[in-house]
This record gives sequence, C-alpha cells and structure tokens, in this order.
Amino acid sequence: MKEKMNKIPVFYACDDNFVKYTMVSLQSMMDHASKEAQYEIHVLHTNISEEMQKKMHAMENANFSVQFDHVTEYLHSIQEKLPLRDYYSKTQIGFIDSDRCQSFDGCYRACAGCSRDEFNADD
Repeated sequence: MKEKMNKIPVFYACDDNFVKYTMVSLQSMMDHASKEAQYEIHVLHTNISEEMQKKMHAMENANFSVQFDHVTEYLHSIQEKLPLRDYYSKTQIGFIDSDRCQSFDGCYRACAGCSRDEFNADD
C-alpha cells in the first residue's frame, strides 16, 4: 500500500496582467519539487480570464493541482481595514489573507511580479 502523500498548500495572488509570471514561478517550482508531496496551488484573484485559467490548469499533474479563489467579496469585506494609499494592488491580498492559511499545518505564500515599491519599509 502506498503511503499517503504530504499535502503542501501554496498561495499566489495575481491578476490577469501578472498570471503569466505566476505560471513561470509555478513551472520552476514544479521542476524542483519533491515527488513525495502533493502541492495544492491556490491563486487568489479578482480578474483572471477563463483563457489564462485554462492555461494554468493545463500545467496540473499528479503532484500539482491548481485552484482559483476569487477574492472580490473578501476584499470588499476588509476594505475599511486597509491602509490608505494612492494605489493599492488587488494582488496584495495574498499578503493579507492569512485566514485561508489557518486551516493548514503549513502554508507557503509565493510572490510573482511584485514591485520593489510594494515592500518599501518607508511607506
């Protein structure tokens, strides 16, 4: 009997403009990942087209599954808690939405296409 595989959730947050970079990151992860684990890829988004979702689903294999989590309603529910900025990227929700990680023993957040300004400590 085959031993149960370890499940590892990985969260990305992106929009239709950055999903191609997420796919590059995911391919790199797939190329270097352990064959002894099952990776559950969650893509938090507000507007990824069906075409791009299909392309990303085509990357799935025996060790990698992809799920798209539409977070528009969640964003609206926490809008009052967000700091006031001239520009607030919806893709940054991945760094806010820790609630989704609490149901897992371990949680990995991946970043694709983030600008240096998004991590500026002087903000």
